[in-house]
Amino acid sequence: MPPEGFMQAAFRMINALDFGADPSGAMPSTGALQKAVNKYMIGGTKGYPGVFLIPPGHYKVSSMIVFQPLANMVGGMIYGYGATIEMTGPDKYGFSVDTESHGHLWRDLHVFGLRFKNCGFRLQSGPGRADAIYGYTLECLAAENFPEHGIYVTKAFEGAIKYCHMIAASGNLTNYPIYITGDGASSTEVIGCSTRGGKNGLKCDQGDIKIIGGTYLTAQESGISLSCLYSFLEGVHVENNWESAGNITNGGPGIHIIGWGTVVGCYGTSNRYQRYVVGVFANMVISIYGGLKTGSVVAYAYLDGAANSTIMLAGGQGDSYEEASGWRTIRFGKLILLGEKSFIAPRVVSATDSASAAIDLDKTDQYQLTAIAHHTSFSVTGSPVDGQPLRIRLKDAGAARTLTWSSTFRAIGCTLPAATVAGRTTYLLCYYNLTDSKVDVVDVKTEA
Repeated sequence: MPPEGFMQAAFRMINALDFGADPSGAMPSTGALQKAVNKYMIGGTKGYPGVFLIPPGHYKVSSMIVFQPLANMVGGMIYGYGATIEMTGPDKYGFSVDTESHGHLWRDLHVFGLRFKNCGFRLQSGPGRADAIYGYTLECLAAENFPEHGIYVTKAFEGAIKYCHMIAASGNLTNYPIYITGDGASSTEVIGCSTRGGKNGLKCDQGDIKIIGGTYLTAQESGISLSCLYSFLEGVHVENNWESAGNITNGGPGIHIIGWGTVVGCYGTSNRYQRYVVGVFANMVISIYGGLKTGSVVAYAYLDGAANSTIMLAGGQGDSYEEASGWRTIRFGKLILLGEKSFIAPRVVSATDSASAAIDLDKTDQYQLTAIAHHTSFSVTGSPVDGQPLRIRLKDAGAARTLTWSSTFRAIGCTLPAATVAGRTTYLLCYYNLTDSKVDVVDVKTEA
């Protein structure tokens, strides 16, 4: 069925077949399609542009077909449900809507149903409102084997990309099935799309974006990469990304976010290299609600903070977060936890025995020796922050062992243990004092 608005637009229609386009693919259609487009654009100077119709069929082109307004245009539809545009020449895009540097805008454009082979679709807006593309909708587009991007939107704003399906060429390891970029790009919605391959399935590095649903598979790195002002994601599925990692240890998140954002009920699974569902990085305020991981995914979210950052975790797999750069100790900002599983598991470093126990405070919340068989000396390394807590748990192998402590350890209101108590567990509760560069031991307790 034609999309909403088709009949209203149909009072003026340009049919590509009337200009000699060949739907059988036996003859090239480059000239005929461009001639039909030029006619359509001329008509756009006289009022509502109407519909540019490419009937079902297979159309071969040797160069890019360009839609370039000759006057400010409002509305219009490029309708090609059932039509395939195959690129036989060197150009990277089969169709390009281009207002950049031409002094005319195009508002409320709707592109529907086209499929591109060996090429992608480009929407290239000018930098200001005088030559902008905005209020656009790209719906039910498909592309495969494209040499650069599948859908490439630059500088356009207030748009929607809906139910599009993009499959990158197997060797396309540096580009994106869906790429939104350029100064001024903002207020983009991506709904129910799917991608396979590329460096990232969807990349947005400008403005703000809302992503609802959709599946992003087998990218070389993250399935979705966002480094924009604000992002909102709900019900997104990321699977088997980080194909370039080579193993799960070197993998990363299916959704990679730099900037402010909200993530609701997203899902990730992997039987290969994708290590996390969501990864959030650097100087942000971000909320994560619900969500699910399965398969080889190690943790639901990877959290890497920076100055003045705040993160809120609520519900879902709230016990499944892995931290770097201080989220657990809140050394870079503020952490808010809500819901039934409102905790982050401590970083426990455990060994059976050690004659020289060097505790790395950058990586340790609890240090434990479970069967000490040597006389043991303790020291610390790392760059802890003021007030950072540390717990130490000690137990010998059945015979008391001597314990010695570096000068960094300072007992306050208690006494540092000089030896274990045979067969008994001892706990030390400590806090780092940045002013004095000391690990202050404030309590020592031994099993009765």
